[in-house]
Formats: sequence, C-alpha cells, structure tokens
Amino acid sequence: MKAFSDTPEWVEKTKMIEQPQSQGFFVEFFVFFLAEKGVVGKLIFVVGLFFSQPLVVQANAASAPIEISQPSLTIGIPDTLVNPKDVIELQKMLSELRRSLPKYHVATITFSAADGLDALRKDKPDFILAPTGFFATIDGSPAQNTYKIATRINLKSGDPEQSVGAALAVLNDRKELVSLADLQHKTAQSGLPNTIDSWLSVRNELKKNHYDDEHFFSKISFSNNAYPDVLSALLNKKADVGIIPACLLENLEEQGLIKKGLIRIVHQKKDSPLDCRHSTDLFPDISLWAAEGTPREEVKDLTIALYKTGGDLSRQWVPNVSERRIMGLFERLKEGPYRYLRDITPAALYERHKGAVWFVFLLFVFLLLNELRLNILIKRRTAMLANALLEKDNFEAKAIKVRKALNAYEKRSIVQQMSGMIAHELSSPLGSIRTYATLLKMEGSSKIPFSKEVKQKALNGIEEQVLTMSKIIDRVRGYAKNNYSRQEDCDLALLLKKSAGSLIAERGRQLENQIVFDWSVRTYPIKGNALELQILFLNLLRNAADALSDDVSGTIHVKISKDAKAEQWLCEIENPASQMSQSQLEMINEKSYSVSTKTTGLGIGLSICRGICDRHGASLSFQLADKKLKAALRFDILPEGQSAQIGG
Repeated sequence: MKAFSDTPEWVEKTKMIEQPQSQGFFVEFFVFFLAEKGVVGKLIFVVGLFFSQPLVVQANAASAPIEISQPSLTIGIPDTLVNPKDVIELQKMLSELRRSLPKYHVATITFSAADGLDALRKDKPDFILAPTGFFATIDGSPAQNTYKIATRINLKSGDPEQSVGAALAVLNDRKELVSLADLQHKTAQSGLPNTIDSWLSVRNELKKNHYDDEHFFSKISFSNNAYPDVLSALLNKKADVGIIPACLLENLEEQGLIKKGLIRIVHQKKDSPLDCRHSTDLFPDISLWAAEGTPREEVKDLTIALYKTGGDLSRQWVPNVSERRIMGLFERLKEGPYRYLRDITPAALYERHKGAVWFVFLLFVFLLLNELRLNILIKRRTAMLANALLEKDNFEAKAIKVRKALNAYEKRSIVQQMSGMIAHELSSPLGSIRTYATLLKMEGSSKIPFSKEVKQKALNGIEEQVLTMSKIIDRVRGYAKNNYSRQEDCDLALLLKKSAGSLIAERGRQLENQIVFDWSVRTYPIKGNALELQILFLNLLRNAADALSDDVSGTIHVKISKDAKAEQWLCEIENPASQMSQSQLEMINEKSYSVSTKTTGLGIGLSICRGICDRHGASLSFQLADKKLKAALRFDILPEGQSAQIGG
C-alpha cells in the first residue's frame, strides 16, 4: 500500500491570506497564461483559480486598519485539510466572520494532525475547524473537552447528518467494471487515508458488503487531493478506480472541466438525501469546535455570527448534528476510539469477547461436572460389575458342586447299566468253570481214572476263568472309584461287536438277525477308555432296539467309515423312527435334553452318552431322514502313541 505524500500545501495556502492583492493578481494571470486547450489545461486553470481566489478576498480584508488592542480569535486548522474546494469555502467563511466580528482579530493557525493532542496543547487555539470525527481519531476520544458549535452542511443534501461521502469512479469505457465485486483485486487511487469522504467511507462500505476492506484492492495509492491528483491518475489510466468525494464529479462537469459521460460511478447508492452520485454511506461535514478555556463571550459572539439571520453563514452552518454515524463507522472499522478492538492482550480479548469467554467457561464447568458425574457412574457400575462377577464366581462354585454331583450320579448310572454287560461277560467264564467242575465230578463214576495232567488242566482252567472274572469285576470297581483313567488303544469295530453281544445276551437271540454291521476294514483304531466306549455304544444300541419293539421286520444298521477329509472315523447307528417329529429331533440335539422318548429309541442314557463323547473329544448328533433316526459319532484319528488324560 503506497503512502501519501506529506507536502505542506495547506500551510502555504494559509500564508497566502496575508499577501497583497497584487500577488493574487499575478498568480491568477500566471495560471491563466499556462492554461491551454484540453482537459489538462482546464485542470491547471481551475487550480489557479482555487489558489488565487482566497488571495484576492484576503487582500481586500487586509486593507482595513487593525488596531493592536483588538482581542484575538484563533481558529486551528489541521494540516490534513487540503482540499482546494474546502480552502475556498473556508476562506469565504473567515472573511464573513471578520466582517461580522469587527471587534476581534480573527486569525488562523495550522497544527500538525499527526501530533494530535500535543500540537493542540502547544498552540492552544480558541476554536478548531476539523472534519467530523477528527477528535475521535486522536488518542481515542474527544480530547481537551472540546465542544461542537456548528457543522457545515451540503446544500445538495436534505439531511445535515448525510452530507459527505465517497464515490468509486471508473472510466466509462471500462465496461467490465459494473458492480462492487468487479473492482476486487484492481488498482485504486484515493485521497488521504484518514478522511471520511475518501478511503474510510469506502472501507466501511466494503466491510458492510462482507469484503476484506484492507485487502480488497490489489494496490491502493494515496495523494493529498482528490482533484486533480486522483482524477488525473484515473484519466491517465494509472489506476483502475478513483476514490473521490461525493459531488466533486458533478461540480467539475457543471464547470466544464470534465466531459460528461467520461467517468462513471460504480455501486451507486439509490434513495439518498444527497443529490449527487456516490457509492458509500453519508456522514456529517466539517465541524467547528470550541476549545477548553475559550471565553464564553467569544464563543457566544462567534456562534451569533455563524447563525445570524440573513448572513451567508446561516445557510451553510447548522447546530446539533449528531456524530452517531461517524462513531458507527469507527466501530465497524476498529479505528479511532474503537482501535482498542485491534488489541490482542488477554484483558482486551476478554473485554471484547466477554460473552464468548463466559460461554466457554460455563461449557468447561459443564464438562467438568459431567466428567465427575461419569466418574461416579463408572465407580457405581464398576461396583455393580464386581458384585455381578462375585455372584458369577459363586454360581460357578455351585455349578462345580452340581457337576461333581451329576458326575457321581452319572458314574453310578453307568455302573448300574453295566449289569447286563457284566452278566454277558461273566457268562463265558462261569460256563467254563461249570464245565471243568462237571469234568472233575465225572472222575468218580468213570471206569478210567483221569490222569494227573487232565486234572491239573481242569484246575488251571478253573483258576484262569476265575481270574478273568476277577479282572472284569476289578475293572468295573476301579472305574466306579477313580475320576481319571488313561486312554488305551481301542478298536471301534471290536467294541461295537462286544456291545452288540451284550445287548443280544440281554434282549434275546432274535436281535442277531436285526443288527447289520457295515465296514470295509478289519480294525478302526482310536485312543480311549474301552469300558466307557462300550457303555456308549450299548446305550445307543439299546435305544435303537427299543425303537424296534413295534417293528419286528426293522433292522439296526451299524456303519463305520472315514469322513470326507480322512481326519475322523464316522460311526453311524440307524434305526426306524416313524413317530419322531422334527421338533423332537431339535430337542434331542440340544445338549440339555434328557427326557425319555422310548417310542423313538432314546432314553435316559442320552445324557450319559454325551458325557462320554465329551471326555473322548468326540461329537454326537442325530439326523432324521426317511422316517429313520441316525446317531452319528465322530472320533478323531489320532497319531500312533498319542494319549491324553480324560476326566472321569
């Protein structure tokens, strides 16, 4: 952003007040001599007129004699007030005041606006003539207890609070520049950056339209005067946009200094009290302030001179013009008394965002309380979970006791179910003993005495059969007493035949033709407890035999084969089950099922069968197809030599 030049034009112009009339004549003649045809010539000519007019007026006023004893009225003017039009208007005002206040010596002093309060304290003027809002731009508040006396009005405006503004001027041949958005990222030329009728009002308009007011243009340059500096840059195409005071373009067009239609105003405001083209909101014009310490008599005399009926000043100056619009602009731009909004210290941030800070604080308190609530809930739920786990442990302990009791019951049930099997196994050695005993009894009736070898063989046979019976009994007693037994090599086919033999001995010889065996190899080796497996097969065969009670022609089909993956032996026992339903099948496939269903070939031994299968790592399932029930047992084909301890 280009800084504006700080040439002391206003100082030079104010010095011209004391020059003789002849100097004004020579200046006017010189400017007229330089003016030629064309726009540039006209611009130079008007500038000459602006500069020479105050000299002529002041020369006439200076010709009157001034008494040294006259009290002095000093009016301070900031050095930034350099608009040529303002110079002429203000010199006319000073001349009118001198005529209306002959007993005072009305003088002007120029002070540095950059020094602000220090310059005013040093120069101590009685009155200050400055743009509205000037005191708000120095030290952030209306300084030195100044009091507004009057505000200049624009005769083209119907509202004293809306007299000055800015216009965004572009060349008429720039057809692409139509709206405010079209001006974004273009180059611009403006007057002083701290003047209301220039850059500040444009910034305010940009901010109202939600643009970044400080970076809207790609480049912004500043100069002392809107005329001719800004317009010259626009006409010479050194800038795309010229920011000029409202009504300046109309005045130049009326005087013929700029051709009508050459320059166009973008983003023109409608329904405005100002009868000039402008692009921004409107604000009050220059104001006259009475400084602290100025005698009230002087303030009264000056006020009467301004508002005297019939005077030229009474048409141009009015009292009681509010600065609310100026303050709103400063607040929106964070300038002047609101520049503290740019402060980012903690105190300033808190002051600006008090509501948000309290909201965040309350949110933090809410989250903290919520966290405490969650911690309390977690502790409560944790205690509940601990109690639930303790109850679970207690239930598990009770379940273990129940399982042990059921295991003992199962053992007793198995031992009870061994009666038939034991009777079948004991029948053979008992028969042999009876045979040997009969043979020994026949010795007394026989004519040929038995040799000693025959007697000994009979006695040895009796002893051997007694030992066999003892082993059978010891095996059953050992199973009933012990909770664990080691696995041993077993043959599924042999165990099935033994179980079938026990069932035939128990039920009768008629079952021999009803049990059909189907396997292709001689042996099916597995690891397991032979006694338990024999009990398992015996129970399943008993249930199958029970299903044949009403079907004399039915058969029990026993089959052993390998599964599809050759990892398990598949043992299947199939029997008719014409009365079984699908719901009953689902019930017996549940592990908790233990209800007797004699009509379908299943009894109380089903729970015992499942327990034996679990201890051998086998699986037991039932299938119903074509009114036939199939019990499928799967045993792992274990590598040779592998064994495991099984719970009894």
